[in-house]
Amino acid sequence: MYWAYKNFIIDKTIPQGASTTLYACVAPEVENHAGEFFSDCGVGKLSTDGKDESKVLRESLWRVTKEQLDNELVRLNLPISFDPSK
Repeated sequence: MYWAYKNFIIDKTIPQGASTTLYACVAPEVENHAGEFFSDCGVGKLSTDGKDESKVLRESLWRVTKEQLDNELVRLNLPISFDPSK
């Protein structure tokens, strides 16, 4: 637990932690990096485990996520209004 605390919770100050988010929101040079992730004010490097060239995993994740969200909207009696396939 101490390792996680030291490396993720107190590793950066609040301004340091916010800097990458702000960079990704306002830096003009990130305009052509849709779908990538950022780390320390730059484009992060994906490991081979983080890539899904066949799109099988991302489609499965989307299907499960949409199903869970739709079920919750139904439970809350809210309209299901978002369908990216249309």
